[in-house]
Amino acid sequence: MVEPVETCDWMRWTPEIEVGIEGASTDMAASYARRAAIEFAEGSRALRRVIALTLRPGNTRIPLFPFEGERVVGLINVKSATSPCGCPCGSGGNSHIPRVGTVQLSRARQELVFTPVDSCFRGKECVHLLVEVAAAPTEDACDHDIYLYEQYRSDITLGARAMMIKEAHAVGTYKTYRGTGNCRGDAMLMAQAEKDLARFRKAVKTAQVDAVFADQVNTSAVPIPAGGIYGSTGGCW
Repeated sequence: MVEPVETCDWMRWTPEIEVGIEGASTDMAASYARRAAIEFAEGSRALRRVIALTLRPGNTRIPLFPFEGERVVGLINVKSATSPCGCPCGSGGNSHIPRVGTVQLSRARQELVFTPVDSCFRGKECVHLLVEVAAAPTEDACDHDIYLYEQYRSDITLGARAMMIKEAHAVGTYKTYRGTGNCRGDAMLMAQAEKDLARFRKAVKTAQVDAVFADQVNTSAVPIPAGGIYGSTGGCW
């Protein structure tokens, strides 16, 4: 079962990005909103998903199937989806995190590569896992999880506006399919953009730290973060 997420398109960001920029292109503002959202999501790991998968003996490469317009950019943790491991592989009989050896994320191939401990599979046909990952919009995404807009609207807008001012003002004019736009800036506006970009990068780090502290919360149940579950990669339940 895949939990649906509410989405919105990049045009929703544009009014606040364009304000005060004479001749600003809405298309360009939407593109910078996407660029800033990608940088924010990759750096902060704020957008998270949970993948339910089955690890079988001999099957060490598990492909990931992100939502449309998203890709997995980081591995957060691995938890058992069933019961404690209970095998003498160093994980501990009461641990809810099975020892599956090393786990690596291939961002290019969008897959997880496991090097499991053989004793974990003793007497078992497969091991069921919940893998928490960080996600980010893709470069060609037409829309995105509304969580980014509702939770980090001011930070991402600040970064998108600063990037647009710095790059559009640097060349003076830019082209769109509607024609040529002119962005006549001044030194004060450019200086403010530099400050806003620094604030944006600081906000990314702050969100990253907040996520780390959130990971330290101890609960009896497996937490399901905002964004939902991608789905299962196999049966054997």
